[in-house]
Amino acid sequence: MTSPCFHASPPVRNVTDPDGCYNLTTLEIDSVLHDLGVTYVDLIMLHGPSEAFGHEGPCSDFSCPLNAAQWRAYAAALAANKTRAIGVSNFCISCLECLAKMSVGPVPATNQLQLHVGMGPDPGKLMSYNAAHGIVVQAYEPLAGGDVATNCTVCAQVGTEHNKSAAQVGLLWVLDRVPSLVVETGSQDHLDQDLAILDGWSLSLGDRAALDGLTEPKGEAGGRCSWGCTE
Repeated sequence: MTSPCFHASPPVRNVTDPDGCYNLTTLEIDSVLHDLGVTYVDLIMLHGPSEAFGHEGPCSDFSCPLNAAQWRAYAAALAANKTRAIGVSNFCISCLECLAKMSVGPVPATNQLQLHVGMGPDPGKLMSYNAAHGIVVQAYEPLAGGDVATNCTVCAQVGTEHNKSAAQVGLLWVLDRVPSLVVETGSQDHLDQDLAILDGWSLSLGDRAALDGLTEPKGEAGGRCSWGCTE
């Protein structure tokens, strides 16, 4: 994963020239491969649009050329067999359409987005948009920084009915919508509980309806899918 060329929050970056952005991204991809001691990776992802953290609205006329320059570098890495697939992270519909309009590479294979109970089943219409364009969504922060496990009464109630924890309910809700999610834990017990969501149990239609309707917890960026755009 490489960083946007312009980003006002750590890591602070201030590359505003598309050609310079392309060159920087190419160098960073090669540096990642060198540091890993490999000639290719299965997937590289652009961490987000070149917007400041908390930017509201669509990807701007400022960021679109930079996003396109980075995507052009990603497409070149794909063509050079440095990776098997290329994807993005935190890209809203406007950011994805920017790449399509500028015709700088293939449709992203993946789009990594924040998704958890409290955001609704199709926040920002991004789940349906990605599905319609063949882009696989990977969810990050599926527990809203732990709030799903500790501050979601409905999750706990549903969990009691299934002899599962609130966290397990939240994770399965996410997996009912996307094929992949990212979790972090320093506890073997928590890791075992996370893996136990795959033991064959399921949420009922009533469970899903109750969870779909929640507007809390908010998680990062005020409950948005992305820290860098809202449309």
